[in-house]
Amino acid sequence: MKKTGFYRQKVSSKQKIALVTFGLFLGLVMLEISLRIGGFTFLLLQEYRNVISIKQRGTYKIMCLGESTTELGGENSYPAQLERILNTKDRGVHFSVINKGICGIPTSYIVAHLQENINCYKPDMVITMMGIDDGGKVIPYDNNASTRMTKFLKNFRIYKLTRLLLSHIAVKLDELGIYKHKIASKDVFYSMPDESFGIQLPNRIDNYYKLAQGYLKSAKYSEAKQIFEKIILLDDRSIGAYTELAWLNSSDGNYSRAEEILQKLIKIDPGTTDYYWMLGNLYRVEGKYLESEKMFKEALSINSQDFRIYTNLGHLYSDQKRISESEAMFERAVTIAPSNPEVFRELGFCYREPWGRPDQDQIEKKLQKVIEMDINDTDTISVLGWLYLLQDRYPEAEKIFQRAFALNLNPQAQIVPGSIQGGLATIYQQQGNSRLANKYYQLERSLQVNYYDPITRLNYLGVKKILDKNKIKYVCVQYPVRSLEPLRKIFSDSDGVIFVDNENLFKKAIKKFGFKMLFTDMFGGDFGHCTEKGNKLLAENIANVILKEVFNK
Repeated sequence: MKKTGFYRQKVSSKQKIALVTFGLFLGLVMLEISLRIGGFTFLLLQEYRNVISIKQRGTYKIMCLGESTTELGGENSYPAQLERILNTKDRGVHFSVINKGICGIPTSYIVAHLQENINCYKPDMVITMMGIDDGGKVIPYDNNASTRMTKFLKNFRIYKLTRLLLSHIAVKLDELGIYKHKIASKDVFYSMPDESFGIQLPNRIDNYYKLAQGYLKSAKYSEAKQIFEKIILLDDRSIGAYTELAWLNSSDGNYSRAEEILQKLIKIDPGTTDYYWMLGNLYRVEGKYLESEKMFKEALSINSQDFRIYTNLGHLYSDQKRISESEAMFERAVTIAPSNPEVFRELGFCYREPWGRPDQDQIEKKLQKVIEMDINDTDTISVLGWLYLLQDRYPEAEKIFQRAFALNLNPQAQIVPGSIQGGLATIYQQQGNSRLANKYYQLERSLQVNYYDPITRLNYLGVKKILDKNKIKYVCVQYPVRSLEPLRKIFSDSDGVIFVDNENLFKKAIKKFGFKMLFTDMFGGDFGHCTEKGNKLLAENIANVILKEVFNK
């Protein structure tokens, strides 16, 4: 029989699957492109409306948050200079820059008071340069193949849209009582499976402790907090759970809950000094100095031979610039525990900023004593090295930094990852040895990029969340000399953050002008508080980024 028309070849099942798969893939690609184009167009229109609105209002408010690197300097601080620089650009907008830096505060304090500051000042933009005073332990970024793939997938708009839809569905189901995504009562605890650890939890508190410790080791702090809350529902006199909760809540900036927990601990066990000085430190972070001092003195009335109470009082007086009282407390701690390396490390804290003091020789001897007692004390080694460096005693500075470097210390144990390497880099740069300077700068950068403080990371994301909720622009500034890459990693899953990179700018300036022209000290390990010139360089760089990214100038 003669065939007419087109010959129709039979399509196999495999081919059908391949065609359907290709069609789905093509559809997803087109959807991703559409979402990106739509998002880009929306942002352009939004920016246009923002600029028009700003010009109509006439004033653009910028609030700067941070610690001493933001607060100090008066009319020469970087926020003050930023306002002057922006207003000399004649962009048809008047800029008002608010300096809300506070010396010595951790990022948890900044997050806890952010909404309050927003309500008070109503800023259009918030700038942060923060984290140096968190002082926590650093852990390595998880950079394995599965993590990189996860981050790659999370960058797709389709993924974000899907998560948004699923979250919306979960909330609606929760409202209808069909699905509860939060544990509401202890009755649920007895049979609650844990997805992360793949185990079924029986009604035994010791297993909850093990689970919570697993979360802590994995830096899953919110999950750990939930488990400890479950423990105290089962046993309202569980000292260990209360103690961990106090730390976790204070780290999150939830100071009211942390205070409530510590007051509960004092009622449970009024004879233990630990809870008094923990509460004293909480008040200190909040800036409640009178309440803080009262708690420390309450602790001393219970045990006047606890050296930790004196060191805590020393830190409190240091915050208030009561220098002689601060040093007296640290010296008292040494008298009580003369052979304890921890006490000498605390004493070394007094002398972290010795530059310009007349008793530098005495400070040097005390720092050397601290190092003699603990040769692995990288913080004190770094301070002594920078003391030599800023006195132009390069051979001695190089010797002590090389000694620390030769110990091959675990970077996770360092408060400031890379500070020793940064010290060596600065020495060689000042001596004109570019090859060695670059070598140690690369080592310093590698440590800073690959290790992070989990509490600092959590609080950066907390700032972003609050600013997004209030529809306020976020400018994230990295410290001078430091790599921007760690901040980019923190926000790898977030959009809308404007970054300011100060690494190469300051390294070139150090090479050209010298370290002491830009910094008054070296408290940060590889940078310090800026001079007028340093703050001007910082302000100019921030101003240029703001004008380019926000005002298209």
